[in-house]
Formats: sequence, C-alpha cells, structure tokens
Amino acid sequence: MAQYPFDQKFRDLVEKQHAPGDPIGPWDLLIIFEAPGAQLYKALIAEGYSIETVSTQIRELKALPVADLIELALTDKLEHSPALLALQQSNSRDVLDAITKLTESSQAEERKLAALVLMRAPGRTFEEEAIAAITAMMATEKDEEVFAALAFAVKHLGINDCSGFLGKIAQSKNAETRYAAAFALAGRSEDALAIKTLITLSQDPDNDVRDWATFGLYLDAQHQQPVTSDIKEALFARLEDSHDETRYQAIAGLATCQDLRVLDPLIKALEADDVWHLTIEAAKRLGHPALYPTLVKLQEDFPSDKLVAQALSACTPKPAG
Repeated sequence: MAQYPFDQKFRDLVEKQHAPGDPIGPWDLLIIFEAPGAQLYKALIAEGYSIETVSTQIRELKALPVADLIELALTDKLEHSPALLALQQSNSRDVLDAITKLTESSQAEERKLAALVLMRAPGRTFEEEAIAAITAMMATEKDEEVFAALAFAVKHLGINDCSGFLGKIAQSKNAETRYAAAFALAGRSEDALAIKTLITLSQDPDNDVRDWATFGLYLDAQHQQPVTSDIKEALFARLEDSHDETRYQAIAGLATCQDLRVLDPLIKALEADDVWHLTIEAAKRLGHPALYPTLVKLQEDFPSDKLVAQALSACTPKPAG
C-alpha cells in the first residue's frame, strides 16, 4: 500500500490552514509554489516540523513512483490531495503514459483523475497527446463524475470544436457540472452554440453558474463588434440579479456594449457603500457624461485611485463646439 512521506499530524496541520473559498490552498503553496508563507511555516514549526523537514518531505512526495501517487490520489477521493497536485505538476513522460492509460479505465474515478492531471503540466508539456486523449474521452464519456473534470481540461488546454459536448453537459442536473460548462464556454465569441448555451446558463438557478455564464457573455461583448442583440438582452436581464458578482458582470458587459440602459444601475453601483473595481471599469468603458457627478464624489473618497481618475476623465463632459 502506498504511503505519504509525512504523518497524518503533518497533513492535518497543513489542511487546517486552508481558508474556505481560497482558490490557493496550503498544499498549493507547498507543492506548486514551494513557498508556504510565514503563517503556514509558523504553524508547522510550532509543532516541531523544521523548514528543512518540510522541504525534504515535499521532495520525497514528488519523488514517489507514479503508481503510488495515483493510488494515493484515488484514496484521497481527489479532494485536497497532495498526490494529485504532485501529478499535476509533473513534466514526466512516465506520468503522461500512466495517466493516459487511465482515460480508458472502466472506473469513473480513474478517468476523472486522468482529466484533472492532463489539464495541468503533463498536458502543457505533451499538448498534442493530451488533447487527443481528452477529445477521445469527450466522445464516449457518460459518467456525471467525469463531465466537470473534462470541461475544466477543455478550458485549460484550449480545445476547440467541443461546444456540442459542453452544451450537452450544460443541461446536467448537477450544478458543479453546469458551472464547469460555463467556465469552459467563456471566451468563444465566434461560436454561436457556445453563446446560445451561455445565454441559457446565465438564467441558471445556481449563483456560481449564472456568474460564470454572465462573465462569459461579458467577454464575448469585448470581442464582438458589433455585439449581437441576444448577448445584450441576456446581459440586460441580469442587471437586477440578486447575486452581486453576476449583477456587476452584467453591468460591465452592457457598458462594453455602449448600451445606455446600463446608466441607472451603474450609477447605483457607483454610489454603493462597497464600490466594485468592475463597476469603475464599466464607467470608464461607457464614458458617458451622466456618470460625471457620481465619479466626482467617488474621487473625493479615493483621490489617489488611478482607475477612478481614468473613469472620471472618460466621463468628463466635452466643451460645446
């Protein structure tokens, strides 16, 4: 049975430092960035783990046989798994070969592991082979557990010609799968099916799905000239969304479209107690003099903020004649 080169106490101490919602966890700091930071080091040193000991254990983890890392990642259920991170950071041909075999496994968890690994360093190092493996998986995969991992791999590897697959999984009953589809579809501004699917997902009952879908439409608005009416109307429909990030993505998107229906919601957002960077950027993009009085007040509160100054300049009324 494969074993980690550190004890459970060490692992518990590391995972205790994970802040909910933080996209970069303590294992990322140790394994990917090799820079744990003062807080994590302090916690480990207080329990008798020296910096040298920590560094040695991480080196030993990365040096484990590929089969052991795969076994450990699967034992961890792919959650907060140091072994998964070690596999994802490897540029080894041995890792690629072993992981590629798992893409054809009869076990969904093993296929999911394969997609999660191929979307990172092994996929970037051996891009052609990784794209071929993920593309083959999309053609046959039927397990809900694997769909989201495939969508993330599609995005990270920049795979095109897969909007049909993403459109299919966007209809899933699983919110995580729909979220992954929205994530992968963002930025496909010349793909009509991708845009259609994002418009549907922008009406999703799940906040995170709506947020990413609306963000995707905002990106499309930046790259389309002129912006199509269906994107504008989808963004307009989200101006009163109860989810802050989704609402502000919609405001930014409509401002990018130069759609003046955004003026009142944008002014309201700029006058809020907590003004988002995205809304100031939206004011700069829109450049409308109706925003000028609100931005003057905002600059009084943030006199040294460069973005506020740029937005104010863009919205300053031009002299007549």
